[in-house]
Amino acid sequence: MAAPNPNNCSPAVCSATGSRSQVLIKEEQCYGVEVPNIQAQLIPFVSEGVQASKNLIPSATIQANRSVNGLIDGNFDVGGDLNVELLPEGLELIYKHALGTTIETTGSGPYTHVIKASDLPTSLTYEKGFNDILEYFRYTGMRINTLNLTFPQEGIPTATVSFVGAREDIFSGANGSMDSTPTVPTKPPFEMRFGSVYEDGVKVAFITSGNVQITNNISTDEFVIGSEFRVCATEGKREITGSVEILFQDLVMYNKFRNGTDSSIEFRLINNTTGDEFRVLVPAVRFSGETPTIDDDTGIRLTMNFQGKFDETLNTDMQITLVNTIPSI
Repeated sequence: MAAPNPNNCSPAVCSATGSRSQVLIKEEQCYGVEVPNIQAQLIPFVSEGVQASKNLIPSATIQANRSVNGLIDGNFDVGGDLNVELLPEGLELIYKHALGTTIETTGSGPYTHVIKASDLPTSLTYEKGFNDILEYFRYTGMRINTLNLTFPQEGIPTATVSFVGAREDIFSGANGSMDSTPTVPTKPPFEMRFGSVYEDGVKVAFITSGNVQITNNISTDEFVIGSEFRVCATEGKREITGSVEILFQDLVMYNKFRNGTDSSIEFRLINNTTGDEFRVLVPAVRFSGETPTIDDDTGIRLTMNFQGKFDETLNTDMQITLVNTIPSI
């Protein structure tokens, strides 16, 4: 016999849960203005920290009772990080808004997309939804300040996307989400056991891990009198940086740092079952680093930092190549 279930019983779930949450994005045509009636892209994610914060400014007036005379609301600051695993499909808008609008697509399925660092698109609308309580936090004017791609020796490669945005609005109820039928990626993430690294165009077998970061230096102080929200988010000088950790076997890469020799770095991932590919190339880099040190009796590893510069041949300082079944970006 089933146990009695009185009307005043407590719910099994006491709060919104991360396991039933979602993140959607879609492009904007004008900064900070959501475009209605276009399909959003669902972004599978590991964690996210996008939020709005607001300054609270106490009055400086001195009173005989030693109390604070008043509290004034300040500006809303919208931004935060989204952490994802690298997928064959579904992150195209992230790459486009981190790198730029110079995109060349070839093929007829599978398609090859080459995205070069260039002028950035306008902005994105970003929504995080708490589906179990039907509350949806929507952020407009979202621009990507940094994209950090991380390639470990084992497991799944990841990316951290850092946003700067304009404003936050909250929508509730069954129709609160900006899209009830978004595009949903279905393919599993890439695996590092099928990855490779190329230095100066040559496949290297002794690199244990690495990362590449593009920084757009988005301005965060563009507020004006009469508005509590950011009115624009201008990009600054683009910077491409990264590092590789190597097993210290010889002086080949160390001498490139020591002698100031230009090189290139490329990370490649492939899904051997589907044929999908991801490649990130920094075509012109200069290494920095330090003399290897002996910390204990184990094998010596050397971290080589690098910074990218503009490559006249490819007309960019960073490019991402995708091979997948998406017809256009």
